[in-house]
Amino acid sequence: MSGDAAASAVAPNARDARFRGARGRLTLRIVLLAILSAFGLGLAGLMVWLGLDRWSDYRLYSHQLRVEETRFALRDSLLAAEQAALDLAVLAYGGEPERDPADDLARAAASLEATLGSLAAADLPGGADIAVAVAEKMARLGTIRVELASTPARDDRELAERAADLRALALDLRSLRMRILRAVGVPDVAMGVVHLFRNYALQVHDTIHANAAAYLSILTGLRTPSAAELTLLSRETTRSRFAAPTFIDLVDADPIMAGTTASDLVDFIESEYIPAEEAILQGIRAGAVSPDTVAGWIAAVRQVDELTRRMLAATDEAARRHLGERLAAEWRALVASLLVSGGVLVAYLLCAALIVRRVVGPLGEMRRTMLRLAEGDLRPVGVLRTPLADLLAMNDALRVFRINAVRRERLQQERLELHARIAAAAREMRADLEAAALVQLSQLPPPGHLGGFRFDTYFRASRLLGGDTFDFFRLSDGRVALFQVDVAGHGAAASLVSVAAHIALRRALDALGPEEGPAQAMEDVNRGWREDLPYFTALAAVLDGRTGEGSLVQAGHPYPVLLGSGAPPARLGEGGVPVGVVPEPGWRDIPFTLRAGERLLVFSDGIYDVQDDTGSIFGEDRFMDLVGRLSALPSEDLIAGIEAALRNWSAADEMFDDISLVVVERV
Repeated sequence: MSGDAAASAVAPNARDARFRGARGRLTLRIVLLAILSAFGLGLAGLMVWLGLDRWSDYRLYSHQLRVEETRFALRDSLLAAEQAALDLAVLAYGGEPERDPADDLARAAASLEATLGSLAAADLPGGADIAVAVAEKMARLGTIRVELASTPARDDRELAERAADLRALALDLRSLRMRILRAVGVPDVAMGVVHLFRNYALQVHDTIHANAAAYLSILTGLRTPSAAELTLLSRETTRSRFAAPTFIDLVDADPIMAGTTASDLVDFIESEYIPAEEAILQGIRAGAVSPDTVAGWIAAVRQVDELTRRMLAATDEAARRHLGERLAAEWRALVASLLVSGGVLVAYLLCAALIVRRVVGPLGEMRRTMLRLAEGDLRPVGVLRTPLADLLAMNDALRVFRINAVRRERLQQERLELHARIAAAAREMRADLEAAALVQLSQLPPPGHLGGFRFDTYFRASRLLGGDTFDFFRLSDGRVALFQVDVAGHGAAASLVSVAAHIALRRALDALGPEEGPAQAMEDVNRGWREDLPYFTALAAVLDGRTGEGSLVQAGHPYPVLLGSGAPPARLGEGGVPVGVVPEPGWRDIPFTLRAGERLLVFSDGIYDVQDDTGSIFGEDRFMDLVGRLSALPSEDLIAGIEAALRNWSAADEMFDDISLVVVERV
């Protein structure tokens, strides 16, 4: 075959392989579900976005309406405080107030209390701080009311001071109102225009009341104005005149405010109030102001105050009307958006359900059935609901395949169940042994200092459970007791016997009198040991930390080793018979002395029984040589050296016998 022919034969095979790979990764079910899912997610995202947008606008206007109620209440308290200040100033001048100042102050207090209530519902940024400030202003207002109640009716100076206090309080309330406006802002241009008119009305109101306070203070004779102050008052009057035409143009141009009392206020300021105030100013400069001029000016001030209140009421009504209309419009838009979204979603779900039921469902069911059978799932093959004849034929073939596989599966399941029972029994036995090992280890004391001696220990069981145990503790007379036990055998049986021996020997040593030695305790244990229990070797010692003197008894246990300063290792003890062998073993106490720095090594015969790969044991002589070489090391290093030597000698990871070692050093 030529090279061109071979290349032409290979190319179709490569294309077929790529096609089979793509076919293995994609199914018609996956493609259809992917298209439906993508379209559904996009549609759901669009509906959520539209709904959230409508909901956001609705919440904005709802919140703005609550904030407006807070501003209304705070502004009413401001107006009431300024009205009371004006009436007090007129009263100090000698005129008749339009209303009782106490009534105005009561209205201001009620408005402040309403402000606190609406603040809680408005949920303003920094609302807690604003509420604290409002509460402080309520307290100040209460103080002013108390002081006013105790002020004589014709004490001009006291009345003027109360009026000044109220004007200062009104300024603080105005600052709080602006703080709320800055915290929330305005939702749209229309509300911005309303706020513009409202601020103009309040500015006119504040300016007129400030001028009235200044003029009445001068007219009362409480102070003499300077030339600079008169010039400033003249400028305020002039500024009001210049601002009026501009405001008239805004009123005429705005559809919300057109037809309100705003034009009446501007016309009255231009035609009546400004001339009256200029007449007062000219009279003050001339040094004589007629009572009629003052009366006319006070009447103009009160008329401006009334027109200002009407204009503010008009702006309030315009704000409520506008916010209510927008709130209703946003609610209708939100409901319409939800209805349209719901309709589109229902239509999408119906179309998707039809496609899944007629096309995707039968294909997916057939595919799942084949995969289950291939994986060994031999549940009955259901009836495939589809009008497609080829899928029905494949479903019948799958039924036959399942029947043949049931027999093989049943045999395999029986083998698996048997293996599972064996594994469960092994795990349970292992868990029991581990729990028993924890109990056994909990009896062993940790290394440390006790009664003038330092104790270092080492323990390693040949299996999970061992027959070795040891303990050291202080007796009631101040001496220190030490014992070590090695039960014959290994594993769980030896471990249970070692626990019983541990408890019995500790009780016997703990019951010793001041003049009794460890041999007495060993005799007591031997007498109480049951004949049907295995024997065990043991060593017990009692040491006096004050003198270093001690005594030990050896019951078939390896000879302990004494490490003196500069002296070779020496064995102690007399051997003896194990506990539980004979009724009268004839043990006796063997005295010894530990000087400062000297150590006593107590160990089980598991050290001697460690075997290498040839079966040779480590032995007693080799151990004594090892201890002699390591005798200059500290106790911890001595134990580490012994452990390393035993590991190097041992041919297996597990030791042949349990190993325990206790090093007692007098400090």
